[in-house]
Amino acid sequence: MSPIRVLSASEQVACHLQKLIRQGSIQGNVPGVAQLAKALGVNAKTIVAALQMLEKEGVVINQGARRKRLVNEEAFRGDQEAQTGQLHFCILLYEDTDHQSLFLKELEHALNEAGHVVSYVEKTLIDLKMKLSSVQQIVKQERCDGWLIVAGSRSILEWFSQQSTPAFALFGRRMRLPIASAGPRTDIAFREAITRLTSLGHRRIVKICRSERRFPEPGNSERLFLDILREKDIPVGEYNLPDWEETAEGYQELLASLFRVSPPTAIIIDEPSFLLATYQFLGEAGLRAPEDVSLVCVDFDSIFHWCHPAVSSIYWDSGFVVKRVLKWASNVANGKEDREQMSTPAQFMLGGTIGQAKEDK
Repeated sequence: MSPIRVLSASEQVACHLQKLIRQGSIQGNVPGVAQLAKALGVNAKTIVAALQMLEKEGVVINQGARRKRLVNEEAFRGDQEAQTGQLHFCILLYEDTDHQSLFLKELEHALNEAGHVVSYVEKTLIDLKMKLSSVQQIVKQERCDGWLIVAGSRSILEWFSQQSTPAFALFGRRMRLPIASAGPRTDIAFREAITRLTSLGHRRIVKICRSERRFPEPGNSERLFLDILREKDIPVGEYNLPDWEETAEGYQELLASLFRVSPPTAIIIDEPSFLLATYQFLGEAGLRAPEDVSLVCVDFDSIFHWCHPAVSSIYWDSGFVVKRVLKWASNVANGKEDREQMSTPAQFMLGGTIGQAKEDK
């Protein structure tokens, strides 16, 4: 009986990376050392040692200082020919926290189950500052059979719609563009939420959203928000859809400025992460929801189940979007053009964070 040889940490990482390359999960440029260390939960020295092993084996090619290593496709040509039905999809995330999204994990699993390979671009749209030129540069560096873009701006999605590589818009400013897409249709639920607020006497209502939802012109939900306020004879302006610096500090300054002179009686918040930051601000200011200010989150999150009172939010079925992406992926695999846009109806979930406007109590 031969003795067992225990692989070192770097050898284990090298084996794992080689497996990912054979599967097609890593193609073209190999992710950087810092990204691999974060993704695999090991230190940078271990990653460097593993990559050096793969270089000696001819699996990856070292392109020199400050340049990413390259997968040696010649070493795996036989594997690739055996996987003719497999497609590689690249996902361009909106921000780094999207890596923790249960919806995206569900989507990745479904694509893997369908026989496809999924990889994530190292930099997010926020990292790239939503600059189209930076996105174009990233796309040139990646090789894939199709793109999935999370919450893209109008200009970015318009550019992807004009490229030869198929693209799918997950949410974002996608409407009326020739690009396959899916997302929630929130207009009815959104109107119900705002109507509920105005019926309770709220007139100083603010909607907090990212800049791409406001520029170059307000998005669909933002226009609807302002239109409903006008219908209720509520004056509208920059106060209702404020500009802000999109950093943690900028968000806190936005809230401080809102409550400095004419405190809002209700805030509509686009993202669960913003809601958490809002709760923190209110707590430090000695304010409560809904006693001092009513809160509505446009995007439901499963963490809301742990909140008391329950967060008023807008819910939609993520399973519908996953099925739509799978249909698109199948069409791409079969060489069929697919630019269909689909939406799933959303529902307003009334929780305990909405109450009577404070000034009317």
